[in-house]
Amino acid sequence: MKADILFIGDPWETLDHDRDSTLHLARAARDGFGVRSHWALPENVFLQNGVLYA
Repeated sequence: MKADILFIGDPWETLDHDRDSTLHLARAARDGFGVRSHWALPENVFLQNGVLYA
């Protein structure tokens, strides 16, 4: 079973597609392993009744 990846980060002022490591890791997860990835701010991640929401 493949699990999704959740990146928890900080907000970007601008997005530098060529240099941002989170985007690089998300592409590597997708292209190399067929894994979906998601990105969320820390204040938007919570656990409720054993379920992680982001």
